[in-house]
Amino acid sequence: MNQRIHRIFYITILTAGKEITMRFAVILFLLAGALQAEEIKRPAWNWYGGWKIKTESASIVHTPKTWPKLVRTVPLKADTLYQCSFSYLAPEGGLHCRGGKNSVALPAQKTFAPANIYFKTDGDGKAELSWYTEGSLPYSAEVKDISVEAFDGEKHAVKLDFDNDPGPFPVAFSRHVRWMRDGGDELGTLTVVSAADHIDGGKAMRLKWDSENPPERINAVSMPVPVIPGKVYRVGGWFKADHDGKAQIIVDGGWQKGLEHWVKFNNFTVSPEWQHRSFEIEVPTAEKIVQLQSGVLTLSIGLFCGGSRELDVKGITWEFVR
Repeated sequence: MNQRIHRIFYITILTAGKEITMRFAVILFLLAGALQAEEIKRPAWNWYGGWKIKTESASIVHTPKTWPKLVRTVPLKADTLYQCSFSYLAPEGGLHCRGGKNSVALPAQKTFAPANIYFKTDGDGKAELSWYTEGSLPYSAEVKDISVEAFDGEKHAVKLDFDNDPGPFPVAFSRHVRWMRDGGDELGTLTVVSAADHIDGGKAMRLKWDSENPPERINAVSMPVPVIPGKVYRVGGWFKADHDGKAQIIVDGGWQKGLEHWVKFNNFTVSPEWQHRSFEIEVPTAEKIVQLQSGVLTLSIGLFCGGSRELDVKGITWEFVR
């Protein structure tokens, strides 16, 4: 049974002290081949931290140090991988999204940016979707055009590109925690830049280290991407540096205390010319690496600090091989 949710709602999370009402679209479920609509109301929906919900509108005043959240438990097919797509706006702060057991922390965006989260359902087929804010400062955020559909990992490749990112920060990648020294000093920047000199044009993600005493490397970590454990995948992309140097693609099954950690490092050279690099990765089974039961892993792009100070990245792909 193919299930899809189209245009679930529009949410606006508001700056403290100012309340704005937002429009909600109806939720459409494709269940047993028929479209069914439902109102936004309890018990199907739930909300915390000041949400005010009406049939077609909702508003919230975000209070610092609280975690306002809007939640929907969705009936889906059991033990199946899904993709939730949406657009969001968060000019002063980020937005968090959770699908099933997986979550993403999205960077600030001054105009609407597309985003995805992948998740695998449990044996009961139910999955919780939620959007929420957190932090010590008030800020506004908005999300719209939400859809959920089953994701066939053997037929569809994942492409992490930046052409549709408004910037200044990439949506699909974030800086690794090691970019921050003790005391909060930043070691570099991660931004969206023009890729006009690439054969396809568009935009690229730029890693740049600025510190006079940099670490061995700086990494940009992707949002979780879908995976079928025990299969072979190909990871690749386009790379260009300001000078000859070294970079790497890291495939990481996720660290969890007390469990075996699987990670694959793929090193390569970079130069001032755009070059395509790709590697085949044999992913272990979920019986061996328990974390892969979540149906996702992460990809990291690393720049070794030394020869190159900047690395431009474009068109990262993750695709099933066999």
